[in-house]
Amino acid sequence: MKRGDLVILVSVLLLAGLLYLPLLLSGSGRKAEILVEGKVTESIDLLAVTGEYTISVPGSEILVRPGEIGYLCSDCPNEDCVRFGMLSRPGSTASCIPNHTMIRILAGKDTDGPDAVTY
Repeated sequence: MKRGDLVILVSVLLLAGLLYLPLLLSGSGRKAEILVEGKVTESIDLLAVTGEYTISVPGSEILVRPGEIGYLCSDCPNEDCVRFGMLSRPGSTASCIPNHTMIRILAGKDTDGPDAVTY
């Protein structure tokens, strides 16, 4: 490995780190949505949550903690939704197909606009 190769490698890693930095810092305004039958039934600002509480949706219990949310228990056969664990990162989703429920975490203020994937 030559010196020029090392410089290119370090430059690429630095650029990748700089591009990833906004994702790490996008915690401001992070909110979670709970959908039942495809319709938003709850919208929660995860950074404003101070204590731990549960939300009942048809067939499931959802646990909300400061900065994270996830399925606590479910009456579906395999409880795959519970195995998703607690969600805390923007863009994370968990769903319970038999109960027609879903949790998703959005980030920032402009969460309804187009992004690079959907535009």
